[in-house]
Amino acid sequence: MLNHPQYTMQHVQDTQLQRNEIARMQQLIFDTELHLRHLNDNVMYLGRNIRTQEESIRYASLLVELNQTKDYLNSHYQALNNMIQMANLNFSKTIPEQCRREIYHLYHAGRYTQTQLASQYNVSQSAVNKIVNGAAPLPIEGVNPNGNLLNICNVCLRHKGDFMVAIELLEQHITELDDDSFSKLREWFKEFEQIRWDKKIESDSNAGKLDFLIDAALAEHQAGKTKLL
Repeated sequence: MLNHPQYTMQHVQDTQLQRNEIARMQQLIFDTELHLRHLNDNVMYLGRNIRTQEESIRYASLLVELNQTKDYLNSHYQALNNMIQMANLNFSKTIPEQCRREIYHLYHAGRYTQTQLASQYNVSQSAVNKIVNGAAPLPIEGVNPNGNLLNICNVCLRHKGDFMVAIELLEQHITELDDDSFSKLREWFKEFEQIRWDKKIESDSNAGKLDFLIDAALAEHQAGKTKLL
C-alpha cells in the first residue's frame, strides 16, 4: 500500500508554503490516483476469478485497501484545497533551484509530462521546456524521480500470490514507461536473463543433469568422430 501522509489545516497554517510543496501535493494526488486505478483493476480481475477461499480472503483485503485509498485520496484533495487557499500563489517569476531540479529529474525519469509539471509548479510550459532541455542540475532531495520503475518492481511484491494479476499489472506499468526508462528496463532484463541462465546451467551441471552431454561427447571422441581445431 502507498504511504499517505495526512495533511490538515493546522499543518498548512504552520508551514511556510513553497512552490515545490504544492507541486509535491499535486504529485502525491497523481500517484495516488494511478495507484487507485491499478488497485481497482486488480479488484475487478479477482472478483471475476474467485475460485478458492484464499482468493476470497485476498479479494476482501483488496476491497479494504481500495476503500482506504479512496479515503486517502479525498484527504489529499482537501489538503490541496487548503494549501491553495492559504498560500500566496503569486510566486516570483524566478524559479527556485529546488524546483528546477525537481522539474528536470522528474521529467527525465518519465514521471510526468511537461504539461503536468508546468501545472504542478505553476510555471509556463516554455519554462519547463527550457529546464528539461538544459544542463542537468544537481540531484534532488526528498523526491524519488524513478518512482515508476519502483512501481514496476513492487507489483510482484504486492501480488506475488496472484501471478496472473501481477503479469497484467506489470504489462500495464511497462506500457506507461517513457523511452529512456523502457531502455533501462530492457537492458536490465537482458542482463538478468543471462545471469539466470548461467545459474540454471551451473545448477543442472552440479545435479548431473548434463552428464548425458558429456557422455555423448566422449563417445564421439572415442569413435574417432572428433578432430583437433
